[in-house]
Amino acid sequence: MDDAARWREEVRLARQRLVDDPHDVQAAADLSRSLREAVFDYLTAGEPAVGEQDALAAAGESLRLARAVAADLPDDPGALSGLFFSLHALAEMLAVSSPAQAVAAYWEAAVVGQRRLAVDPDPEQVRLELSWTLRDAGALMSQDSSEASALLEQSVTLARHHLAARPDDLAATRELAWVLMVAAEHCTQRQPSRALALYQESVLAATAVYDSDPDDAGSRRDLWLALTGVADMLEPDDAEAAHAIRRHADGLTANGR
Repeated sequence: MDDAARWREEVRLARQRLVDDPHDVQAAADLSRSLREAVFDYLTAGEPAVGEQDALAAAGESLRLARAVAADLPDDPGALSGLFFSLHALAEMLAVSSPAQAVAAYWEAAVVGQRRLAVDPDPEQVRLELSWTLRDAGALMSQDSSEASALLEQSVTLARHHLAARPDDLAATRELAWVLMVAAEHCTQRQPSRALALYQESVLAATAVYDSDPDDAGSRRDLWLALTGVADMLEPDDAEAAHAIRRHADGLTANGR
């Protein structure tokens, strides 16, 4: 049985459990999770189990189920986590076709994330996930400068807090590098000195990740992006320094390094 067939069977069984007992909260949670996983698989996999329209429908159904589960279990960490990620799945599906609706979903996820902080056994992980939410919402709200800036600033603060609590966590370091780059890009035109400082901090975080595994393509790409951001900001006032940084950045991609 291939992955797609396995997923369809998992969904069928969960649906049947709900038919047998419409009040089976665990069956609803399991079905919501399976549908959500298919959405994330569509968003990230080369050969997803479902197409775009089915993924969008799955995201909507997953969210409806997750809302019902969270309503029955309002203080349950697992139920709130399921609702949080179902909102994320829908937001990511809508980010291109309906950014306003995507932002609304991210906002709701942020509210759910705050509820999770009070009950989750790993609040530091929740802070990291909240950072993702605020980062993605802020990136979509680039036309609303003040509100987007506030969201991205909160995202940076959460990412820094998370890394401070887990200084050896490479995933936390990578997330901080990304959050800093998104925040820097947002304020490039209005606050160039702020953007430069954020890009420079991003270089430090991306370098730490790169140094842990120089052969990883993702680490090289992240460091290249951060360095290029610094070079772009320096170009108007110090073209020589900008050229040197770009030469170093381009060296990361030469011969796969």
